[in-house]
Amino acid sequence: MLRAACRALAGAFVVMALATAANLPLHAANNSNLVIILDGSGSMWGRAGGERKVVAAKRVMGEVLKDVPAHMRLGFVAYGHRRKGDCRDIETIGALGTAPNRIASAVKRIQPTGKTPITPMRCAKRRGS
Repeated sequence: MLRAACRALAGAFVVMALATAANLPLHAANNSNLVIILDGSGSMWGRAGGERKVVAAKRVMGEVLKDVPAHMRLGFVAYGHRRKGDCRDIETIGALGTAPNRIASAVKRIQPTGKTPITPMRCAKRRGS
């Protein structure tokens, strides 16, 4: 029960962080770098405020990516989206310098599947190592 609550809270945090970012102007010095990390684990199918967390995250990311300043270099990493039960499922989908529209397209294709890879040690504990 506690694990499920923690996973739901972590997914909700990602959605809330993205929602907050959507309301803040992205002001930064020239040549700023920003790597966006999206939770693609199965817990993102849960609901927050009546909406599936994955749907809210995709919607907010689409809004944020429309307003990225030209000087900002973006990267995109997702986890838990390719393999069920694999707590090492982390993928760099867009290296720094990827165009916002390419990241937006990649975000739309994310389908929550697997686990949240908090740390390799935690993964080892689950495997009984």
